[in-house]
Amino acid sequence: MAWNGPKWLSSWHNFASEVTNDFSFAERISIADWTLEGDGEEMPGVVFTRDEKLDIARMLDEVGVHRINAGWIASSLPEDDRVVREIAHLGLNAKVEAEAAVSKSHIDSALKADVSNVVMESILTDVSIKSSHLSRNEVMDRSIEITTYAKEHGLQVTFGLVDAPRADQEFLSRFVRSLEREAKADIVCISDSWGVTSPQGFAHLIRMVRGFTRLPIAVHCHNDLGLATANALAGLLAGAAIVTATVNGIGERCGLASLEEVAVALRILYNTDVGIKYDRLCELSRLVEDATGRMISKMKPVVGERAFAWEADQFVQNIRSLGAIGDVKSGLPYQPDFVGADFRCYPAKRIGRAGIQWEAQRFGMKLTDEKAEELAARIRELSKRKHQPSYQEFLMMISMMSKS
Repeated sequence: MAWNGPKWLSSWHNFASEVTNDFSFAERISIADWTLEGDGEEMPGVVFTRDEKLDIARMLDEVGVHRINAGWIASSLPEDDRVVREIAHLGLNAKVEAEAAVSKSHIDSALKADVSNVVMESILTDVSIKSSHLSRNEVMDRSIEITTYAKEHGLQVTFGLVDAPRADQEFLSRFVRSLEREAKADIVCISDSWGVTSPQGFAHLIRMVRGFTRLPIAVHCHNDLGLATANALAGLLAGAAIVTATVNGIGERCGLASLEEVAVALRILYNTDVGIKYDRLCELSRLVEDATGRMISKMKPVVGERAFAWEADQFVQNIRSLGAIGDVKSGLPYQPDFVGADFRCYPAKRIGRAGIQWEAQRFGMKLTDEKAEELAARIRELSKRKHQPSYQEFLMMISMMSKS
């Protein structure tokens, strides 16, 4: 059955006909990574060096991401333009795109950078339009003009509609139809710029936009209420063909939809394979976190340090029992090696002999039952005094005990 994969056991309820009858998945779903774009690098405190950007772009391509937004073009930082051009000349399989303002000079800069696609966006709500001292028609006409200019010069155009969930429906419809019929845009991107939509509401919006246009729809979801991944999935279920995401979910404020969460959820919960190398997701996550510094929670799904970590001996014994009958996945959401992760036993109050011996074995060390129990007692005592060892200290303790 579809819910029983090679390294996971999902729920059959996900594939009940009453559920799947409402699905409108596109024939092919693409991931557009925005880690290097403003939304990724705009996360407070995040700055990527040239070499870090090139390394991240290469690994995104190796993992199989379909589109890479290499960053802002014609920005106030000329070195950013140069890096965008370098990424465009790496010979990647992914389509390399650049973020640009709605401006002919920015389009000219994108052409000089040799990117294949340019991403522009426009404000959409009346409050935002009023604050810019423009009219609705002025905003739309300018967008159509610059999109047409980009198309005439051979660029593909993804046009993003900012804060679309709070926009007037009539204006949204007119804008989308004009992008398709007049400007000949390639993709329209519907952005929940402030994370104010429920999954059900966002699906409703995407279905509505599908009624306005035949253009492929991209979804761009912010995580202000912790629903970016859920909203991205809802948008895809409603027929969007492209999802923008960032590695580790980085981005301004609370971040964006997480690339690894969206990809893994599609594979396990919806039996939809986007064609990436899932077993390199943790490697990709670590590369980005080396560049950003520690930004993600240890408990983050898929790539968090403790995503597959336990302290209780009961779990270790349960996994061993399931392993003995060849059915480890029944005791897990999915096997850690599916995403390039490992089990970890953490030193804390409920640790026991089995967990310590298991962790020692992973690193080629061996502890007798007596030594493992002695170390477990020491860790439990430290934990009671809130001096719980770090994972690195735990490994050092195991090493010292194995040599004693």
